[in-house]
Amino acid sequence: MRQEIFFLAYHLHWGRDEILGLPTEERWHYVRQLVEQLEREQDMINGAARR
Repeated sequence: MRQEIFFLAYHLHWGRDEILGLPTEERWHYVRQLVEQLEREQDMINGAARR
């Protein structure tokens, strides 16, 4: 739970209470969505670095 709170707060600048106020399923959805976005961005960076 602490990792989820840190992850969302760090990347989305949400407060602890705001994050804990989300239903668990919704919080997990945001975590998965953010992970996917960060992976896409990293893939783009890696692709650009190879060129």
